[in-house]
Amino acid sequence: MNTQHSPETRRRARELYFRGVTISEISKVLGASTATIARWRDKDKWPDQKDLVETSPESLTRKIRQALLAILDNTDSSGGILTSKDSDQIAKLVASMKKIDPGSNYISVAMDIMKRYQDHLMKQGMMTEELLTSTQEFLSAEMDRHEFARQLGG
Repeated sequence: MNTQHSPETRRRARELYFRGVTISEISKVLGASTATIARWRDKDKWPDQKDLVETSPESLTRKIRQALLAILDNTDSSGGILTSKDSDQIAKLVASMKKIDPGSNYISVAMDIMKRYQDHLMKQGMMTEELLTSTQEFLSAEMDRHEFARQLGG
């Protein structure tokens, strides 16, 4: 039997699915077959959408931090040298972290990266002790400013 369902029924099914209701339960509540609900789920890619809907800024920030660590771990396994591609990816990820969750401590990520590679940078002549110290002081002051602004609510 080919029963037509309203767009509202389909929207309601999606909403229930996002809340964690099973296909079988949605079918009973809305009076549509489980095959219909499953077809809507697959055609409209509800699982992918559900992941996006359920993703908080904090969880995205955690995922970005994991991606950063993966880049750094890969760099460590290949001799500890950051390529320009690695640096570009890191910069983009940190910028994304800042945009997604301004309350995240993205500055600490920059400090972690710098601490991890300071010896390598100094050995390669890419950073002097003075530049390292001034960069650390700047980032530390930025962290303090960021934390103060966060405590003030903005």
